[in-house]
Amino acid sequence: MQGWVTLALLLSLGVKRSLTQNGLGEPPVPRGLTLNPDLPAQTLSLRWQSDLSLFDLEIFHTELMNVVLNETVAVKADPVTGLHSWTWHSPLPLECTSHSVRIRARNQLSVSQWSPLQTIPGSDIPVKSESYMFPQDKMVPVGSNMSFCCVVKEKEDFKEIMYGRQKMNATRLSRRTYAITVTNQPASGNTGTNVICFSQRLTLTGAVVFVGYPPGDEGLVCETRDLASAECSWKKGRDTRLRMKRSRTKYTLNGRDCLEANEKKTWWCSSKIWEENWTLVARNPLGTVQLTDSAQLTDRVHLLAPANVTAVEVKAWSTTLQWSWSVAAYKKLEMVCQLRLFTHELSSTVNLLLNFQLPEPFSQSSAEEDGWTTVSLPPGNFSYPIILNNSSDITVAVAARNPAGLSQPSTVTTPAYRADSQLSVSELLGTNGSFVLSWEPNVNASSGYVVEWFPTGCSGLCPVDWKKLPESDSSFTVNSDSLVAGVRYTVSVYSLSTGAPTLLQRWQGYSQEMIPSQSVSELSPNQTGSDVLLSWRATEMKQQRGFIRGYTIYLANAAHLDLIANITDPEVQSYRVKGLSLSSYKFVVKAYTSAGEDAGATVAIKMEMDTADMLFVGILVPLGIMFCCLILISICCYKKREWVKKAFYPEIPGPKVPGDWSSPQGPLDVKPSPHSLVHIVESPEWDFTKEGLFPVPEEEEESENDNIEVDTDSDEPALLRYYNQVVGDGSHSNQVSDSSGSSTASVGSTQTEITYAGIQSPTSSQGVCGGGSYRPQMQSVAGPKIEFEADFQDDGLNTGYKSQGSWQLDSPEAENFSGSLGSPTSVTSSQFLIPESSEEKPQPPNTWFHNLLSGKS
Repeated sequence: MQGWVTLALLLSLGVKRSLTQNGLGEPPVPRGLTLNPDLPAQTLSLRWQSDLSLFDLEIFHTELMNVVLNETVAVKADPVTGLHSWTWHSPLPLECTSHSVRIRARNQLSVSQWSPLQTIPGSDIPVKSESYMFPQDKMVPVGSNMSFCCVVKEKEDFKEIMYGRQKMNATRLSRRTYAITVTNQPASGNTGTNVICFSQRLTLTGAVVFVGYPPGDEGLVCETRDLASAECSWKKGRDTRLRMKRSRTKYTLNGRDCLEANEKKTWWCSSKIWEENWTLVARNPLGTVQLTDSAQLTDRVHLLAPANVTAVEVKAWSTTLQWSWSVAAYKKLEMVCQLRLFTHELSSTVNLLLNFQLPEPFSQSSAEEDGWTTVSLPPGNFSYPIILNNSSDITVAVAARNPAGLSQPSTVTTPAYRADSQLSVSELLGTNGSFVLSWEPNVNASSGYVVEWFPTGCSGLCPVDWKKLPESDSSFTVNSDSLVAGVRYTVSVYSLSTGAPTLLQRWQGYSQEMIPSQSVSELSPNQTGSDVLLSWRATEMKQQRGFIRGYTIYLANAAHLDLIANITDPEVQSYRVKGLSLSSYKFVVKAYTSAGEDAGATVAIKMEMDTADMLFVGILVPLGIMFCCLILISICCYKKREWVKKAFYPEIPGPKVPGDWSSPQGPLDVKPSPHSLVHIVESPEWDFTKEGLFPVPEEEEESENDNIEVDTDSDEPALLRYYNQVVGDGSHSNQVSDSSGSSTASVGSTQTEITYAGIQSPTSSQGVCGGGSYRPQMQSVAGPKIEFEADFQDDGLNTGYKSQGSWQLDSPEAENFSGSLGSPTSVTSSQFLIPESSEEKPQPPNTWFHNLLSGKS
């Protein structure tokens, strides 16, 4: 029975293994996963065992379990060891944080379980409580991307990471680790670029990165001086920006180190033996350059100067020179020697063997013959300046002279100077540091073409390069060897014929444009209201180093520049910034070529309120405020008009008189009569026996007042005159005592009698008496009573005061008094106590403010 069980197990295992191999069952989990980190190279090597060749890989940042890699790879087993190997390059230094890896096998239908996590610790594990920055002192090429991480010390906060002077956006990898990524890194300075990690209080840690170039050396040439050894020299390329000793460029020549190349900075290397083939290798941490050269020994001889030069057999017209060679092998060489002869301030050079004859004496002269100007030059001069004119062409003929005579002349015609030739200048763009020219063939170019180029900004004697071409050519390339990057050149093509050369085409351009070396000049701001007008002058041509394509205007803020405008017309040299508020501003103006912008010119301005605006605001604002206040007050008064009306314009009640005054019998003329004057006569002694009032005759009144001057032109009513008269005992008038009617005018006098003159007593039916009747003012004294004498009837004592229309005058003089005494008046006043009619009531003022308060429109 036990044997059957064992057989069944073996069969099941075999079937399972067969299914697994055929891809039909679940594959087994990879075994023995191991991790091997290479910290300088930022790589992680994985090894494991498995019978399959397709696997899923996952790599995590351990603490936060962030997935950084999830990939399916096909890895075959090593036939010797049977192990699978795979290497992962981490974008971050492996020291930044712990990494965990797991793997599973995959077949055609299913996958296995994941292997257990394998972890390599980073520098952010709790046992390490210092601050770190990775990587340290790394060298990378210009334009590369690179990641840095900062591990923060325990119980210390994190603020930011600075790359040079640039604040970077940091990503958190774990509780203590923060990382940044820098793209397209620029070349660093002499001491590298600093990457610094800051907390809120202090600098935590930092690193230095060196960003530079691989070697760029070129032009290896080897030559010999002694026909035995070799000296090789070359042109050093661009600056690698790597200054540290371990990062400097190392040179080897045919496998031998060239130590003097770096120490002496001469960029040459020597060899004790001549080798026809030479290989120079220049190497730094960022790259390697290999240069080669080959030549025969006799083709690269750089002779040494002759030694022991002496003059022997000196004669009047000849002499003999002797010298020796320091190198014996020179005797085997065929050579031509040159002799430079100095006479006064002139010099000449001649080719010679050992003996030579002095030339004839020379001096410079000129003479005009048939329009020609003849100039004699010493043998050593092969150039002569000619001043052009703008009237005609100039033909120059050059002939050689020796004791036998003149040679056949060579002639050339120079065109007249034309200043307007600059108007036909076209723009020329370089191609790979060279100028590629082409032009339309000219039928008059019987002698071919001449291409001429020289620096445009040159002054004085300028170096001019030229090339003569056959008439069949209509294109030419000016090579970069004769051109300098960032320098503007003028290139001209002339057609040659029997006459003067004819200018066919002229260009100006740069073989290679660069950013301007100098910013715009004379940048100034000018405030106009809320606008600022920026104006500037263009950079000088020598500093442009390329065609100015336009200008960019920036507003400078605390740590960055905000683009305001991009001016694409290089002729525009001003820009108006509109709608600025009252504040301080800083503007940056940059000129740019096809290679980029210059450093920029900066100007600052503080916006202030314009004088006209201040005056405008100073006048209108108070007026506006006053107008608004008036509107608010008017609205408030309108809403509270009832209260304002009661407070400031109360209703004035009209006079109310008892009785019926609604129908007066006729108008009254209240002008006082000239005969109703009242004379007040004071008497030192009062006769109590005379207590009545009597009328004074008109004649007596006039005689007593002849000296009184009456103002007939005055608008004031005439005064009523009263006289003190003594009334006899036989008076028949009723005596009425009235103490309340005493006159205030008689208080200061001792005794005063008041007499009504010329007033007739009303009829008995219209008399007034009693407490309700009118009483004239009388003297109130302690002596005998003053009685009022009138012809009142007894039936009218209690009838009260009658209206003005009810008065009747009995005397013949009544018509003289009807117009003046129709209304009772105060004895001491000329004003009427009762208005004539209701039409004379005071009317309220009819104004807009009153209408506003009353709600009238």
